Amino acid sequence: MVQFLLTTSLVLHLLTFLWIITLLQKVNNQQISPINDEKIKREIEDLLVAYTTEMKEENEKLLEQVKMLQEANTSPVSLNEKVMEQLKVEHEPIVINSKEEIKEDVTQRHTVDQYKYEDYQPPTIQVDEPDMYEQSNTAKVLLLAEQGFSSEEIAKKLSLGKGEVELMIKFYR
Repeated sequence: MVQFLLTTSLVLHLLTFLWIITLLQKVNNQQISPINDEKIKREIEDLLVAYTTEMKEENEKLLEQVKMLQEANTSPVSLNEKVMEQLKVEHEPIVINSKEEIKEDVTQRHTVDQYKYEDYQPPTIQVDEPDMYEQSNTAKVLLLAEQGFSSEEIAKKLSLGKGEVELMIKFYR
């Protein structure tokens, strides 16, 4: 009998060691090698460079637009109208040929917008009856508990379980 237990123990120990070795091999295979680590670093750097150059280009476009608006600010057309015009063109730079063309363009757009929205009526809210609010069961339980009712009485009045009422009282007090 002892010999059987020793051989069984030996076989189980060998199987355990084999299992540990295979697990170690799997863990070692999954670790990131230095080559893969460098590749990932390069990809991240490339993404960051691309993102920063895109931001730089957008900032340069914005600066150009601001300069054009500042230069055009001396014309009779107000800055707000120019900004609105700029937004309507979907952030494309404004090309200014002459002051008369700007005046004509702005007045044409103004009349188009006026006809477009002259029939608009904002929606009205009809108030038939005031809003009704109902207390939650928790608020009712706490109110009745403050008035001195026992948890059994509260449970009967509100048709709740006694344990539920006791839990609410303990939790919120």
